[in-house]
Amino acid sequence: MRCWVVAAIFVAAVSAAFASGYDDYTRGFEARRSGHFDAALTAFTAALADGDLAPTYQPDAHIGRADALMHKSRCAEAAADLDAALSLRPNTIEALALRARANSCLGKPDAALADIDAAIAVTPATGLYAFRADFNWSRGAFATAAEDSFKAVKLQPKRAFDPRPGIYSLLWYAISAARAKTYDAAAFAAAAHDLDVDEDDWPGPLMRFIRGKTKLEDVYREAARGDGVAPAHQKCQADFFIGEWQVTNGDPAGKALLQGMEQSCPKDSAYLYDARRDLKRLP
Repeated sequence: MRCWVVAAIFVAAVSAAFASGYDDYTRGFEARRSGHFDAALTAFTAALADGDLAPTYQPDAHIGRADALMHKSRCAEAAADLDAALSLRPNTIEALALRARANSCLGKPDAALADIDAAIAVTPATGLYAFRADFNWSRGAFATAAEDSFKAVKLQPKRAFDPRPGIYSLLWYAISAARAKTYDAAAFAAAAHDLDVDEDDWPGPLMRFIRGKTKLEDVYREAARGDGVAPAHQKCQADFFIGEWQVTNGDPAGKALLQGMEQSCPKDSAYLYDARRDLKRLP
């Protein structure tokens, strides 16, 4: 009996020791999911240091820690984690996309683009084409950005539960193609029809504006609808896409609209960042 008790205690102790890495991993996963990136960084670091995390979970622990590091702008460390993740599990979409961001942060645009290309080669998905379109737009490769944005639109299923990704990709197509002087109004209208969405729902009014079917004041009236922070973010989006459309069409009001976003947009808006990016290259 005594031997059985000793054996049971030994098994329990070993099980507890071997569970520590997984426990830290799950804490990291939950912290990352809830946006607590300091806690995620601590937990994933512990999980990888414990020495007992199962090989199945190790790539995801590296990815989780890399994401936390990226949120702290520690791009070189994030890239190293993503190298480790991809060495353990090649062609992981999330790792490739995140390493593209890290390489871009490190001033390695060619490496970043290679990662995005590799991710699309594995899974030619709407989000990845939109990601590459944004990357190319940031580099001023407007024609390529327009092509990728249009591909993202065509991959959007009709009557999708959330149609907004397709609408935003179509808007990005418009401003990118117009800047590249390849804008096709008929193709835009056909793609808008194929999306089969209610153009009264935001950001549908922006599609109507690009097509010349609604006035500026009507767009801004629709942007002001909604609860909480929604109207502020919608106005910011309206300022960005309308401003960019005006810039491409030689209207000086466009640049002023983009400049005004610094005061009117929520500071966490991605569109404010895009406006700042473009203003640096506008004459």
